[in-house]
Amino acid sequence: MSATAELRDRTNDFYAPLKRRKDAIEAEYRALTPRSAALHAEAATVFPGGFTRDAVLRRPYAPFIESGAGSRMTDARSSISGSTPPRCRSATAIRP
Repeated sequence: MSATAELRDRTNDFYAPLKRRKDAIEAEYRALTPRSAALHAEAATVFPGGFTRDAVLRRPYAPFIESGAGSRMTDARSSISGSTPPRCRSATAIRP
Protein backbone atom coordinates (compact mmCIF):
# COMPACT_ATOMS: atom_id res chain seq x y z
CA MET A 1 0.00 0.00 0.00
CA SER A 2 1.32 3.44 -0.90
CA ALA A 3 1.98 6.05 1.78
CA THR A 4 -0.86 8.19 0.38
CA ALA A 5 -3.35 5.30 0.51
CA GLU A 6 -2.21 4.40 4.03
CA LEU A 7 -2.67 8.00 5.19
CA ARG A 8 -6.12 8.15 3.56
CA ASP A 9 -7.15 4.95 5.34
CA ARG A 10 -6.01 6.30 8.71
CA THR A 11 -7.80 9.62 8.11
CA ASN A 12 -10.99 7.84 7.14
CA ASP A 13 -10.79 5.68 10.27
CA PHE A 14 -10.20 8.77 12.41
CA TYR A 15 -13.38 10.50 11.20
CA ALA A 16 -15.57 7.39 11.00
CA PRO A 17 -17.21 7.90 14.44
CA LEU A 18 -18.13 11.49 13.52
CA LYS A 19 -19.42 10.46 10.12
CA ARG A 20 -21.70 7.90 11.77
CA ARG A 21 -23.12 10.66 14.01
CA LYS A 22 -23.43 13.28 11.24
CA ASP A 23 -27.24 13.39 11.22
CA ALA A 24 -27.48 13.64 15.01
CA ILE A 25 -24.77 16.33 15.14
CA GLU A 26 -26.52 18.36 12.44
CA ALA A 27 -29.91 18.00 14.16
CA GLU A 28 -28.44 19.24 17.44
CA TYR A 29 -26.74 22.16 15.66
CA ARG A 30 -30.02 23.13 13.99
CA ALA A 31 -31.86 22.92 17.32
CA LEU A 32 -29.28 25.18 18.99
CA THR A 33 -29.03 27.76 16.19
CA PRO A 34 -32.49 28.67 14.85
CA ARG A 35 -31.59 32.37 14.67
CA SER A 36 -28.53 31.62 12.52
CA ALA A 37 -30.78 29.51 10.26
CA ALA A 38 -33.20 32.44 9.89
CA LEU A 39 -30.36 34.90 9.25
CA HIS A 40 -28.85 32.51 6.69
CA ALA A 41 -32.20 32.25 4.88
CA GLU A 42 -32.46 36.05 4.82
CA ALA A 43 -28.84 36.43 3.64
CA ALA A 44 -29.48 33.91 0.85
CA THR A 45 -31.91 36.40 -0.70
CA VAL A 46 -29.03 38.86 -1.11
CA PHE A 47 -25.81 36.81 -1.27
CA PRO A 48 -25.38 33.68 -3.39
CA GLY A 49 -25.49 30.78 -0.98
CA GLY A 50 -26.18 33.13 1.92
CA PHE A 51 -22.48 33.82 2.50
CA THR A 52 -20.18 36.72 1.73
CA ARG A 53 -17.16 34.42 1.52
CA ASP A 54 -17.73 31.87 -1.22
CA ALA A 55 -14.46 30.08 -0.49
CA VAL A 56 -15.75 29.03 2.93
CA LEU A 57 -18.74 26.69 2.91
CA ARG A 58 -20.38 25.76 6.18
CA ARG A 59 -23.10 23.14 6.27
CA PRO A 60 -25.92 23.36 6.98
CA TYR A 61 -25.16 27.07 7.58
CA ALA A 62 -22.59 29.15 9.40
CA PRO A 63 -23.20 30.62 12.83
CA PHE A 64 -23.98 34.31 12.41
CA ILE A 65 -21.86 36.71 14.44
CA GLU A 66 -23.82 39.55 16.03
CA SER A 67 -20.86 41.50 17.42
CA GLY A 68 -17.19 41.41 18.17
CA ALA A 69 -14.85 43.21 20.53
CA GLY A 70 -11.16 42.49 20.76
CA SER A 71 -10.72 38.75 20.53
CA ARG A 72 -14.31 37.92 21.53
CA MET A 73 -17.24 37.27 19.22
CA THR A 74 -20.89 36.94 20.16
CA ASP A 75 -23.02 34.80 17.86
CA ALA A 76 -26.73 35.02 17.11
CA ARG A 77 -27.60 32.84 20.09
CA SER A 78 -25.54 35.04 22.43
CA SER A 79 -22.71 32.52 22.82
CA ILE A 80 -19.37 34.17 23.38
CA SER A 81 -16.20 32.66 22.00
CA GLY A 82 -12.58 33.67 21.91
CA SER A 83 -10.08 34.72 24.50
CA THR A 84 -6.81 36.49 24.86
CA PRO A 85 -4.39 35.05 27.37
CA PRO A 86 -2.97 37.69 29.77
CA ARG A 87 0.53 37.10 28.42
CA CYS A 88 -0.65 38.07 24.90
CA ARG A 89 -2.55 41.11 26.16
CA SER A 90 0.51 42.46 27.94
CA ALA A 91 2.79 41.73 24.97
CA THR A 92 0.55 43.59 22.54
CA ALA A 93 -0.56 46.43 24.79
CA ILE A 94 -0.01 49.96 23.50
CA ARG A 95 2.60 51.58 25.64
CA PRO A 96 3.08 55.34 26.09
